[in-house]
Amino acid sequence: MLPDQEIEVRLNNLEDSLTERKTEGDRKDFLKTICGFANSVPEGQIGILLIGVKDDGTIQGIKGPESLQKTIREICEDKCYPKVTYQTRLMRKENTNYLAVLIPFSKGKPHFSGPAYVRKGSETGVVSNEMFEELIYSRTSKVSEILKWRDKIITVEAIGKMLGNTKPLGDPRYMESADCLIIECNPNFIRLKITSSDKYVSEPMPNIQTAFDEKKYRLKLIVTPNPV
Repeated sequence: MLPDQEIEVRLNNLEDSLTERKTEGDRKDFLKTICGFANSVPEGQIGILLIGVKDDGTIQGIKGPESLQKTIREICEDKCYPKVTYQTRLMRKENTNYLAVLIPFSKGKPHFSGPAYVRKGSETGVVSNEMFEELIYSRTSKVSEILKWRDKIITVEAIGKMLGNTKPLGDPRYMESADCLIIECNPNFIRLKITSSDKYVSEPMPNIQTAFDEKKYRLKLIVTPNPV
């Protein structure tokens, strides 16, 4: 994270895309600012929310550092979804305390100022991080189509290779067919369970082509050793 000296430099500079000043009374804006930083900070840089500081850089101070840090923790961990990585730094200048909230580049973006919800049977619940990622991945057409068949048996054909083995075989006419369950799928890979052996295998998504098994009336995945 940043050294104290750089935080003090930001304190005196004009506000920009990586620096925001708020007084302790602006708590209603903390969530919006933190979420905005988490979605916008470039890789290798850090956004700073300075609390207890006026727009012109004048330090107004904070009355309850512990309570304020608790509020920031609740915002980052409970009110931002997915959770936002952060660090708080209690700073002091001119015998007055102010709080620096440091927000680094986030690999988990997009972040929202509240959770997403899904139906779980007869109830509505907050999505887990894994489910949230799956919702994002579902925007990809191939992933979206595959995920419609999650937890259902599908047909998987490996051509010119063995299922789960990335190396091609000498005979490009070789074909292996198996009934599988989709365990996980994202734009990078798909993880399958072969139902006849309970064996788990993974394949790169660029090597996957979707089709339809007309005989068994279900999704068919065609796996090749090279991207299709």
